[in-house]
Amino acid sequence: MILIAGGGAIGASIAYRLALRGAPEVVLCDRGPIAGGSTSKAMGGVRQQFSTAAEVLLARESIAFFAELGPPFFEQVGYLFVATTEEGLEALESRRQVQAELGVPVERVDASFVPGLETRDVLGAVFCAQDGVADPAATARELVRRAAELGVEVREHTPAESLLEAADALVIACGPWSAALGERVGVDLPIRPLCRQLLATAPLRGLRPSYRWWSRPRPDSISGAVASASCSRCRTASRAGASTPRSTRACLPTGSRGSRTAFPLRLPLESTKHGRASTT
Repeated sequence: MILIAGGGAIGASIAYRLALRGAPEVVLCDRGPIAGGSTSKAMGGVRQQFSTAAEVLLARESIAFFAELGPPFFEQVGYLFVATTEEGLEALESRRQVQAELGVPVERVDASFVPGLETRDVLGAVFCAQDGVADPAATARELVRRAAELGVEVREHTPAESLLEAADALVIACGPWSAALGERVGVDLPIRPLCRQLLATAPLRGLRPSYRWWSRPRPDSISGAVASASCSRCRTASRAGASTPRSTRACLPTGSRGSRTAFPLRLPLESTKHGRASTT
């Protein structure tokens, strides 16, 4: 028996892929409900715009599957990064070159094509129309549904420890509990829980209701803080043990170093001002 410990996005994906390959006797278990752990708290950004080749390749190979899932699991609305300092712009361009060399259709754009986005101090921006935003919990549950149809046994509210004796192989994919389970079976996993903060707001005046924007400042610029999207009359930020950033602006929070910030966008991509974005 192949035992997969953890019914979140990772465990669900592994179970589904094993089932597609015809693996016999696959059991997916979780100490709680499916997608009830970290996956249920995830922000949902799906992007290929990472800084290392390994991350870019992994994300690139996932995009086609997310696009196949489609709404309501995934919306291919694009992802925008901006820079507000020369240092940030240089880093953004370095990352873009890595991504482009690996076949990711990321391009330099004029960030002003986004209605409601404050861009007066933006020095540069990059955009990938293939990226977007997913519903992490719904996606995980859909993968588990597909896996179960292919023969995977799903056991909710079942700690993996209770099934170890019957397992021939163990896949550890249980998020913050992974290190403890690894220790139980003599494996040292360099995994430690990391708390992050998100701020949800009511609808904001000046932004279209269909927009789903999140900002993710660099940790070294705004420690533990995530600011919400906002209009020119609404400046909001969530602080977690950090001082107020020097320049928290409408829709685009910047840190003391001018953080790079990502926005999943819901736009008619084929008609954007820069004229090159596509949904393919």
